[in-house]
Amino acid sequence: MTRALSAATLIAALLFLGAVLGACAPANDDIRVIQSGGPVFEVTARGGSTVKAVPQPQGRGIMVLEGGGSYLDPATELMVVHAGEKPVLCLIDTAADGKGDPYDRFDAFDGVEMLTLNITPDTNDDPIVLEALRRCTGYYFNGGNPELLSKGLLVGGHDSPALAIIRQRHESAGAVVGGTSAGAMIVGPVTLCECSSKSSIGALTTGTLYQAPAFRFTDNVLIDAHFFTHGLIGRELYALAKTGLPASVGIDETTAVVVPGDGGLWQVIGASAVAFVQRGPDASTTRLTGFTLSLLNAGDRFDPVSGHVAMASVRKQQAVANDPAAGPLQMGGIFDSDTFHRMISSFALAPNPVAHGYAESQGLVITLRKRRDTMVYGDPGAVSVLNVDIEITHY
Repeated sequence: MTRALSAATLIAALLFLGAVLGACAPANDDIRVIQSGGPVFEVTARGGSTVKAVPQPQGRGIMVLEGGGSYLDPATELMVVHAGEKPVLCLIDTAADGKGDPYDRFDAFDGVEMLTLNITPDTNDDPIVLEALRRCTGYYFNGGNPELLSKGLLVGGHDSPALAIIRQRHESAGAVVGGTSAGAMIVGPVTLCECSSKSSIGALTTGTLYQAPAFRFTDNVLIDAHFFTHGLIGRELYALAKTGLPASVGIDETTAVVVPGDGGLWQVIGASAVAFVQRGPDASTTRLTGFTLSLLNAGDRFDPVSGHVAMASVRKQQAVANDPAAGPLQMGGIFDSDTFHRMISSFALAPNPVAHGYAESQGLVITLRKRRDTMVYGDPGAVSVLNVDIEITHY
């Protein structure tokens, strides 16, 4: 139920719907009516799954940042676990016109109360919205258009009243913050507003980079999503050079990064990988050189500011083969889905000291080079790689 509807209106609506359903359809105990006359609607999860809640600490809560695609069950569960013993989740819809259904994600958990909000420039100071946000122990930003989040929750580059409440609850009351795709990208200092498979080509050939101010829940780190699936490495290096940010975290689909509230190492979870990229001091939009790339997998932990990485214990260090006589490893279609991921993994295990990945139609080449401090760690399911030089040039 929502406070935006009077009791009489709600009862009348339910009686009418019941009469219609009784006349036109067989009985279905699973049917629920979710109705709102305003920017907030309220629903209790159907339940069936239980988790052991973690009491929320005083101070900063954790963040769970997901790379998009199909929902990652461990990320969903972490959101619920860290929302406390009486979880109330504010689900902030980033679909155009509020047409998303973010409550579906958490519907299977017992005892979860969900408040879905469509926050726009017209509602970011609405008393109903602000009251709802103050109740919540967790905030989830749904996938969709990151520019809508930027415009809806920032005013002149500063916190709207709605975002100020979310920030205070996250930083002082232990409230968990999470999101997928756009909802993960928005937590850094700037969000990139377009994630199609053509965005790397657009950035590298025409300088096209769509960006908007973001929430700065984490600073000095660019957060990206759909990373390997959409071939975003070209856009990533260009964005680091243009913004001057020192590092980026590119999260692939069905993968997430968990950011602890106590300032500890970030941890990778999920089925794919994360690209951790550090910008060199001489990189520019006309000279995309001097970057360092690391490929991280589930269980790996890292500090994007210091660059420190701790490998998952299941992953064992392997000798790095580096035979100058082997010549370069070569791969075409470098911005096609998952090609760059495959090139890094193959390069790590091959004797080649250099790898070239080509975007043939545009005359672009990504070059990877092993260094003295390059390290490779592997297990039967994944290869993690540390400290590879990466640059993009024309040929």
